[in-house]
Amino acid sequence: MSHFRGRASAGLRRIAGSASSLGPGLVDAGLSSLAGFAASLYAVRSLHAADLGAFSLYLAAVTVASLLPQQLIFLPAQVAALDAPRDMRVAILRQVVLRGVLVAAIVAPAAALSGVIVAGDVSASTLMALATGAAALIVLSPAQDHVRSALYLADAPRQAAGVSAVQLALTAGALGSLHLAGLPAAWVPFTALAIAATGSAAWGLATTAGSAGPVGKLPPWRELVRPGRALLPAALIQEGTIFVSAALLAAIASATTLGSAEAARIVSRPVQVLSLGVSRSMAPRLMEAGRERSTSRAKGAALIYVLTLAGAGLAYVALTGWPHSLNPFDRLVPVAYALEGLVALILLATFAGAIGSLPRAILIAGRKERELLVITVLASLVRVAAVVLLAASIGAYALPVSQLLGVVVSGGLGARAAAAALDRR
Repeated sequence: MSHFRGRASAGLRRIAGSASSLGPGLVDAGLSSLAGFAASLYAVRSLHAADLGAFSLYLAAVTVASLLPQQLIFLPAQVAALDAPRDMRVAILRQVVLRGVLVAAIVAPAAALSGVIVAGDVSASTLMALATGAAALIVLSPAQDHVRSALYLADAPRQAAGVSAVQLALTAGALGSLHLAGLPAAWVPFTALAIAATGSAAWGLATTAGSAGPVGKLPPWRELVRPGRALLPAALIQEGTIFVSAALLAAIASATTLGSAEAARIVSRPVQVLSLGVSRSMAPRLMEAGRERSTSRAKGAALIYVLTLAGAGLAYVALTGWPHSLNPFDRLVPVAYALEGLVALILLATFAGAIGSLPRAILIAGRKERELLVITVLASLVRVAAVVLLAASIGAYALPVSQLLGVVVSGGLGARAAAAALDRR
């Protein structure tokens, strides 16, 4: 009995220790996401509906193109750094920043092709502005995310939050300065975000330069990128599905319909902030649990994640899911509520997607890239098929409905695969 009480007490201490790290993670996610929200809010209030649809496409293209440096360079380096003591991880991970930027620069021009889908609805000058800003953001944003992740892996969440504080300050300053300078509205959002990514990444690197600990070595280059080559297809398919779904909605319905969905999606940003903040604190622990095949550590981190999202997320749906006097977005982004129930449905899909992504960190750290790829392919096929079948009849509602269907597949299969990985001896 005393042995059981000792194990239970140790488990509770681990959960309490994990929960105590949520504060900086939530602040970090809140600040960085507020920067993205500010840029998106500028876009939704400054661009016409069709132009906003193009902005949404380019935003999805940024996410897809950024996956190459993330999955080929940065994430494999982070997984490899788990084998080093925490005080060595920042120094190790600083070594790959330039390589990741170079890979991003190679793929960035592909973002310009996104505009072809809506070229009939949007002017060439607007597409040029969005394409240029998106390409710059592809080059710079993955490196900033890597710097922040390195700080979390080194158990320095407050410094990571500092990176996001600088990002928010620079984004706000850049949005105001570019607007006052008379720059056409289509140039402003992505350019401001690119400026902020550059400055905040530089700040993060500068603050760790003298305190990064002893310098270790990453595995040889070919060995390092090998798991990245396995992870990349799954990540490309997952994020590419979001882009393809948006493109299909624009092609089957219209760019204006996609713009309506983008306006409603902006209201879901706080739910994304919450899930991102909890994830930034819990993902390193889930990765360590996956590497150690520790079911108890994985359950503790997952429990905190789910309970935090369940409480705050559902309350947020009640507050902002429909237009009413207490809903601030009803006045701030009234166009989001033009289609009845769309915001609530997108919030539900976002919440479900955040819960369904939990097994991913365990599978990555446990070297289960093949299982992750199979799950991602199946979920993506379901999402794309749903958009094709539903876009013509229900318009913008097709995006959240397809996401919910995909979460049912990815969450169920992912949970089973993660449980099997943790039980493996």
